[in-house]
Amino acid sequence: MYLVAGQRYEAHEHGLERALAAAYGERIRPLCLCSEPSLPVYITRLGVTFVLKRMPFTGSQHAVGCSHYEPPAELSALGEVLGSAISVDPDTGLTRLRVGFSLSKGAPRAVDARAAQDSASARSDGSRLSLRGLVHFLWREAELTKWRPAFAGKRSWAVVRSHLLSAASNKLLKGLSLVDALYVPEAFTVADAQAIRGRRRLRFAQGLRRPGQTGSKMILIGELKEIVPTRSHFNVVVKHMPDAPFSLSTDLHRSMIRRFESELALCTASAETHLIIGATYSLADWGQPMIDELCLVSTTAQWLPVDDGFEKQLTDRLVSERRAFDKSLGFNSKLHSSSTSAVLLDAPQAPVALVLDRTGDSQLAGHVISPRPVASTWRWQVHATDLPALPR
Repeated sequence: MYLVAGQRYEAHEHGLERALAAAYGERIRPLCLCSEPSLPVYITRLGVTFVLKRMPFTGSQHAVGCSHYEPPAELSALGEVLGSAISVDPDTGLTRLRVGFSLSKGAPRAVDARAAQDSASARSDGSRLSLRGLVHFLWREAELTKWRPAFAGKRSWAVVRSHLLSAASNKLLKGLSLVDALYVPEAFTVADAQAIRGRRRLRFAQGLRRPGQTGSKMILIGELKEIVPTRSHFNVVVKHMPDAPFSLSTDLHRSMIRRFESELALCTASAETHLIIGATYSLADWGQPMIDELCLVSTTAQWLPVDDGFEKQLTDRLVSERRAFDKSLGFNSKLHSSSTSAVLLDAPQAPVALVLDRTGDSQLAGHVISPRPVASTWRWQVHATDLPALPR
């Protein structure tokens, strides 16, 4: 329920869209009535549609059942990058991102140094987002970390793409609008193949030709289909654009295999797993897009990011039991050996932190600090027991 210009509206009420359009023009800030006191929200315009967004840093203040609710930043690695790598204007929601990768071509740099920045063994200082951190941040902003039973069968790549582009619409990166530097392949259909290729060429031309810059790069977020060896390098084939493979150097391929061994193994072991590639790329002289830096992120069949098989096992159980939850993310690094993997939202004492303890030591496990901003904590010591029953 919302209060817009003194009038109450249900979330899907017919007159809400017209009220939001009028309030947007008059710069009126609606109120979300999910809790007491009411919380302000702001209106953003996406094409011809007006959408209500929560104000920055207020997600955990909304009622757990509200669509604007978000678990506290302390329950994921978001707290490590918020305010440093990610700064949000509290009035407009405009977000400025500091990243640790380049969007312009310069002198060659060591492949291993770039690939190591996402290492699970070395925590980032949080001052800049890595490519993995950016992918996780967009996933969170697109609300693709949320799952409800009603979402089953409705989260296709077209839906994922639409949400990612919407999430990027009010983000600035290196002085650019993120949406201008981002390419997310549209769902491919044979009937629209020629039109899709034309839109892709136009998108590359617009994104790679920036005033006052030479050798610009763009950011790719897509689903990896396969990696094919060629005479001199490798071709990365992304789903929904099989006719436009990305070139990958032998050195970067070798580094990728070493750094993302667990993500590749998880994808190989489970046919339903999606493997997301985040990469910066430019166009070679012969017109082929060339990858400069990359990261891989494993997701479940529902596009929920997971770090390893334990997280996938827990997430699959949550989905199969038709639970409502929010998936926690590691951003620049993988989650700690004992950390919140997800936050359960439908238990009587919600929110409940679901903690995976990978320490392998039952004595140490008892001394792990429980997350504080939740009503209760459920813990699975993964190396000692099978997956326990979830809270009711």
